[in-house]
Amino acid sequence: MDGTQRDMTGNKTQMTTVSSISEGMTTEVMDTLRLDWSTAKNLFSRKVVNYERNQERLRQCPHKRFLDLAEMYCVLWEIPKFGTVAVEVDYNLMRRWHVTAEEVMQCAEKNRKTEDYQIRKVDEVLADMGIPLPGKEMPLYVLRGKNLFGAAAITNPEMIGKLTEGMGDLFILPSSVYELLLLPDNGDAEADTLRNIVRQVNESFVNKDEFLSDQVYYYVRQTGEVKICK
Repeated sequence: MDGTQRDMTGNKTQMTTVSSISEGMTTEVMDTLRLDWSTAKNLFSRKVVNYERNQERLRQCPHKRFLDLAEMYCVLWEIPKFGTVAVEVDYNLMRRWHVTAEEVMQCAEKNRKTEDYQIRKVDEVLADMGIPLPGKEMPLYVLRGKNLFGAAAITNPEMIGKLTEGMGDLFILPSSVYELLLLPDNGDAEADTLRNIVRQVNESFVNKDEFLSDQVYYYVRQTGEVKICK
């Protein structure tokens, strides 16, 4: 049971969790995934999921609450001839490593400082995909991360501020666990309208495993805070 991510540029990335590997992968791959702590601690990455919709999953792993989301931790590992494997860190894996939740979070926080995110105009992304552009340029940006789970940037407001310097306050729309959409607040958009759009897109196009939230968030540049729009 493999997961394939397709981003807005049409690129694919193979992703597999430990549970799906144990169900469908070969013994050879399973043996390869016997990560020891000395290797794993340098490969930690963060991801965010919807808090309410992932209660059972969150009971099995260390996490931190952030608004209506939860920050989880995973190890991203490149396996030859297979691709990038995302191994979610749960309590069973931690017992094998003989580490605590605090140690896991400390490693994730250390690696957080080197996370690499980028933003692109949606117009540019659509142009690359060969999709005809509307007459008026859209002031909308896609934020993604090279660590796959680009939506984790929402818990790093300082990074969002640096990437969007000069844009003022921002609406943040949760596209999926892989990416966020950023809309500078120029006074034309209303939170209720944006929230309805997010809900409609989630219902019609977003896979339930990639769903992040029906909420719209707001980045306040003056305070560096991210909050849920009321």
